[in-house]
Amino acid sequence: MHALLFAIGLVCVSMYSAQADTLSTAQEGMPTQAKSNTAESKHNPFTSEPKVHALKQAKPDTKNTFYFGRVYHEVSEPYNEHHSSHSYTQYHNYRGLRAAFQHEHAEHIATLYALETAKLDSITIEDKDRNDTIYNLILPESVRYLGVKSSVIASTNLNKGWQFYLGGGVFYDTYLKDSGNTNNYGVRYDFGTGYSWYHCQAMLRFSGDLTNSQSNSNAESAEAVIEIGYNF
Repeated sequence: MHALLFAIGLVCVSMYSAQADTLSTAQEGMPTQAKSNTAESKHNPFTSEPKVHALKQAKPDTKNTFYFGRVYHEVSEPYNEHHSSHSYTQYHNYRGLRAAFQHEHAEHIATLYALETAKLDSITIEDKDRNDTIYNLILPESVRYLGVKSSVIASTNLNKGWQFYLGGGVFYDTYLKDSGNTNNYGVRYDFGTGYSWYHCQAMLRFSGDLTNSQSNSNAESAEAVIEIGYNF
């Protein structure tokens, strides 16, 4: 009887020991699997990462702009042959093309270089307020205008958005005529406005001479320009 009880006790102890070893092994394997799952979630190649849309990226500053457009050049001088007490002015009106290059030196400072070519379109005699055209003269000869301009400008904005600028520089104009070429040079003023997008600009410019080389001190030249620019 004692031997039987002793044998039953040994069997129970053996079963309890086997069960304890199984639970211990299962508990040791669980942290390893969790750690493995965590590592896999961090390096999952199929997990999408946040991206910045290209349109939201900062726009790089542009340093240069090339312009091409239409130029309206005008030369004026007093007209004294009209028998009247009123003052009249003779205007030589040129229409042509212009190419220009602008380089930015600082946040609001740039230099502007331009080359212009135009042909004499009309000669008019008008009063001082330009609200009454007395004569439209017949062109005596074909005249071609060539102009070179250089200016330094100060602008409210040289990058994207609205622009308003004021500046000054020098000019050299040549008038090619059958009767003989004439030159005019001096100091000029510039001002204008426009709008710049990412790669292009639309500009409206005005300029005139402050001093010139013409023998007639009352003679003046001025111009208006409409142009499109490419930023690079």
